[in-house]
Amino acid sequence: MTHFRKRFPAEVINRFNEKIIELGRADRDPDDDPPPDDDGAPSSKEGDAENSGTIPMDATCAPADIKYPTDLNLVNDARELSEAIIDKIREHLAASPPRPRTKPQVCRKRYLEIVKHPKCGMPKRWKALRFLLNVVKRNLGFIHALLVDSEDISAPLRKQIGVIQSVHDQQREMLNQRSRRVAHRIVNLQQPHVRPIVRGKAERETEFGAKLTAGMVDGYTRLERFSWDAYNEAGDLQTICERYRERTGHYPEAVLADKLFRNRENLRYCTEHGIRLSGPRLGRPPKERNPELLKQELADNSARNAIEGKFGQCKRRLGMNRVMAKRRDCSETVIAITILTANLIRWMQEPGWLLLFLVSTSVFRAEIPEKLYEYQKAA
Repeated sequence: MTHFRKRFPAEVINRFNEKIIELGRADRDPDDDPPPDDDGAPSSKEGDAENSGTIPMDATCAPADIKYPTDLNLVNDARELSEAIIDKIREHLAASPPRPRTKPQVCRKRYLEIVKHPKCGMPKRWKALRFLLNVVKRNLGFIHALLVDSEDISAPLRKQIGVIQSVHDQQREMLNQRSRRVAHRIVNLQQPHVRPIVRGKAERETEFGAKLTAGMVDGYTRLERFSWDAYNEAGDLQTICERYRERTGHYPEAVLADKLFRNRENLRYCTEHGIRLSGPRLGRPPKERNPELLKQELADNSARNAIEGKFGQCKRRLGMNRVMAKRRDCSETVIAITILTANLIRWMQEPGWLLLFLVSTSVFRAEIPEKLYEYQKAA
């Protein structure tokens, strides 16, 4: 499967997804969207068409398959991996020098003294962590000394050495500053691209994986933004609306999102373009609520449940609750395939989906292999 995923990047899967959305909306009313310009592109002038359509949007996290990271466990894993790297480098040397004294039994004993007594107190935990960090620093010195005599070390092995060095520097900085935060924090040695995403949910406050923003149009989902680093999803609202305008020629009538999207900048943008942004107004709530506004707010909240249900379908039924792929590009492909599968299920609910599939088979055969060849040639 890794061989397959490496040759189908997320960009190619997203092209499949766009084609499925186009085919799924092929039987919509032609009066929904304005006619294109002479060059085939949608009209780009403001005021050419009235706003229409609704976009539910939200952000979620696709957790990776890693154990919950703690500083002591991560540093101990770095120690064990550094010892294994020392043995691998010695195997590649023609005249293998004596093995450096890494003292794995002593290090393991110091590690277990804290792990088996989780209520030992922070001073003892910090002392054990400093001891293991010194061991990792010493092992890195052994590795760099062995690398002087060896030049044919593989790129993955050199990458692992760089990850261990980064983990050591980050944990040393947090220990000296008695801090729990550091920029671009590594939480897993095998997947160094995974970052902690603070969600603030009742079930789990922090998740470890990729963060993504998705929007829905007519029941079909688009992956609007994807990042391994944490970001504020409120900044995606204007980008999603502009993309919607490029595809249809007009802005949406309403955007259904949670309260996080209702900042002053987004409200100003929606007011300028005649877009209704769901949710209560900013500031202190009025003593008497307008019944019509309250009714509209309840209707928007009910319609916004569609994007929440789509996330639930992707996580509970399609496996996005735990991404099992290890490579960064493979994980991106798995998440994109999950969105594509959800849209295929939605497409199969259309009355004439089988006929549309048979008609569009030639389109897939003509376009997708050519695009795939371009990505392989560029790689």
